[in-house]
Amino acid sequence: MAITGALVNAGLILLAGILGRFFGHFIQDDLAKAINQVLGLSVVLIAIQGALTTKSIIVVILSMVVGVIIGQLMDIDGRLNRWGNRIQSRLAGPDPESQFAEGLVTAVLITCVGAMGIVGAIQSGLYHDHATLFAKSILDFIIVLILGATYGMSPAFASLPILLYEGGIALLAQWLAPYLPEASLNELSAVGSLLVGVIGLSLFGVKDFKVSNMLPATFIPLILVPLFQYLGLY
Repeated sequence: MAITGALVNAGLILLAGILGRFFGHFIQDDLAKAINQVLGLSVVLIAIQGALTTKSIIVVILSMVVGVIIGQLMDIDGRLNRWGNRIQSRLAGPDPESQFAEGLVTAVLITCVGAMGIVGAIQSGLYHDHATLFAKSILDFIIVLILGATYGMSPAFASLPILLYEGGIALLAQWLAPYLPEASLNELSAVGSLLVGVIGLSLFGVKDFKVSNMLPATFIPLILVPLFQYLGLY
């Protein structure tokens, strides 16, 4: 089912929000960091498996280069960060209602805004491959568990936006799949997996990449593959 990954992600966020209200303070920073590093390595392994679907490394490289140029010019990462900071600053306040809203928005921004959810949802929709979203689900579980210790139950309600967001992308990808050539889908999967690998390296602490600026690269193979086929290069 195309939305299996989104359902698991939403379910674990809901569970983490409930458990975090009572047990979140037991999760120490060192433990959370260690779990993130282990998951980072696991995500890199998932990415390597997916990237091997490519039939043309040139398409992958060009897609990444063109995609990051577009992303940098659009400043996708900066725009997302400024948008999130603006929302949080408006909701910040000492009263219980603003605390509830801040907890919910913080959880939504952390779990929804990022490349891993988009790429994972596309993989779920196109191939029913939920490995990336399953890995993200574990990450989100730990994060929301910790947020629950600070904000109470409100982070649990981020489960609904994540289900609509990832589920919607997955269903759209599933609907588009029959209209996309298999060769283009293979390269799209390879580029998407490479982005997931970059996320894994960020989680491991190698470098804090601006992965959101690389998101346009995911769709460049849809243009490059037909062009390369026309030129006899694929």
